Amino acid sequence: MENLTIEKDKSVIVYQASSFPDGIMAAFQQLHSKVPDAFQRTTYGISRPEGSMDNIIYKAAVDELYEGEGKSLGLDIMTIPAGNYSSLTIRDFMKNPQAIGSAFKELLQTPELDPEGFCLEIYKNDQEVICAVPLK
Repeated sequence: MENLTIEKDKSVIVYQASSFPDGIMAAFQQLHSKVPDAFQRTTYGISRPEGSMDNIIYKAAVDELYEGEGKSLGLDIMTIPAGNYSSLTIRDFMKNPQAIGSAFKELLQTPELDPEGFCLEIYKNDQEVICAVPLK
């Protein structure tokens, strides 16, 4: 595991998947269809259980370039908080997408895990993703 520090809060434009995991790809497609230059921005996946561990809420996200951009596009925004995260980097994730789930299973065992946190995917490109969880 690696330490990751997010220096300042990040405002991101989000589109919630209709289901998890089946609706993830459609959520990214919808987000990219509504944000004109989404492919030039950092892309994120943000997930957390709601109610029970079986009910995962997943949001596809991209950086908001200016305050109010998401609202002007009719989309929601949220903040990825600054702070320390525990992370794992997965290379060639498209060849083995299940590696993302395995990474989070490992990360969720971190003793310093923030119990109010979430799972964060940071897509560096189409080959590499950083999986991270916030620490207390």
